[in-house]
Amino acid sequence: MKRIKSKKITQSAKGKSCTLRIPNVCKDNPETTVGAHINGAGMGYKSHDPLIAYSCSECHHWLDKGYVDMDLTYYTERDIKRAIRDSEQLRGINETFPQLYEQGLIKL
Repeated sequence: MKRIKSKKITQSAKGKSCTLRIPNVCKDNPETTVGAHINGAGMGYKSHDPLIAYSCSECHHWLDKGYVDMDLTYYTERDIKRAIRDSEQLRGINETFPQLYEQGLIKL
């Protein structure tokens, strides 16, 4: 399937609040908010643009790299950390998607 791309969707993140709000990470700075694509599309590939979460720069970094170094002693397995990251990102996408719809960027 060809990737669904939309510059309007990715640019809609500019100036928005972070929908990820990762505890002890998020700075919720609308000046740094970008559309963070869900991970898992494969190395060097991005998922479809409608599957973004509005993410401040700190949360975006956590999604891409920081989850490996989470300072939570009770999480010791990389796969558990990855599951936490994916769960947080899906929650953010769930909050972002209705905003995209309300802005008229997604039509059902």
